[in-house]
Amino acid sequence: MCGDGGGTKQEFAQSARFAGVARNLWGDYKDRFVPVQRQLAGALLADGVDANHQADAAADTVDKAFEAQEQGFDLDLSRRGLALTPEQRVASDRQFDLGRASALVANRNAVRQGVLDTDTALVGGGTLSSAGRGIQMGG
Repeated sequence: MCGDGGGTKQEFAQSARFAGVARNLWGDYKDRFVPVQRQLAGALLADGVDANHQADAAADTVDKAFEAQEQGFDLDLSRRGLALTPEQRVASDRQFDLGRASALVANRNAVRQGVLDTDTALVGGGTLSSAGRGIQMGG
């Protein structure tokens, strides 16, 4: 066998052919797949910025929704001729704030999870063009 330091001419020739095949496969990989992998990595790494921007937009929406809900609550109280005591106002504000914080966290997590799910699908065999990134796979 070649690995033990000896070997026949046929074994050496076969090893040389295998080495040539391996070099050709490596060259093909570098020529065809490395550029696509770099493009994919660039698209996936850029998602951190996109996810934060989308999460901030979701946070603005949640804030506006809770402000509208709080104003509606106050308007409803005034229409009924009711007024909260200072203790009731503190409790009500605390309840609104807890709901707002919970919704903000849930929305931020949902946005980030959506980006992660998209990236996982891409890495697992999805196509970049179908995900709206405008990058074409293939050679």
